[in-house]
Amino acid sequence: MAIDLAPLFQRVYSLLASPARTWHTIEREPDPGRLMITRYVLLLAIVPALCSFLGGWIAGGRFWFSLVLSAIRLAIFVGSVYLLGLAVNAMAPSFGARRDKDNAFKTAAYASTPLWVAGVLTIVPILTALAALLGFGLAVYHFQIGCRFVMETPERKAWAFSCVSVGVWFGMILIAMLILYPVLVFLFTPMLVFGPIPLPAPATSGA
Repeated sequence: MAIDLAPLFQRVYSLLASPARTWHTIEREPDPGRLMITRYVLLLAIVPALCSFLGGWIAGGRFWFSLVLSAIRLAIFVGSVYLLGLAVNAMAPSFGARRDKDNAFKTAAYASTPLWVAGVLTIVPILTALAALLGFGLAVYHFQIGCRFVMETPERKAWAFSCVSVGVWFGMILIAMLILYPVLVFLFTPMLVFGPIPLPAPATSGA
């Protein structure tokens, strides 16, 4: 069955162009929040993963190394948003918000939108740091709106809730990358240095 991407792109545009109005709409939507991880986050997180793959490959990286690295990034991105939803729900009472898993997942999923959009810049590897700065910075702004409208956080605590949430999210991504990247480099270093390992030639019988 074909995936209709038009509503996805419309939601992204609405969040970036009219964030407050769009978050009001999100607040009233009955969709189970966990479904946003596959219906929304996964589809959008493919964008920075694909762009980083193309950027690394075009810049001279080995095809398979760049491909596996991007696949790991995609897994980290999607997994981190799922864990972030759990964390937001767990932290909610500390900021005067109402604990609700569906709303926590919706807040985490939609507030992550700026990072996926900014990820387009990673097609130029030197702009990766700028993409992260823009993405996480705008995510803080969207989180505080989502905290107020969806998580019912008091306005005076919304910014604090947002900053802590994005900080936790950034920390999860950073830790995952620090653990997985060295493993990937270790596995691929022989291939990068020596090239593909040749297979032994089949034995031939003597005359």
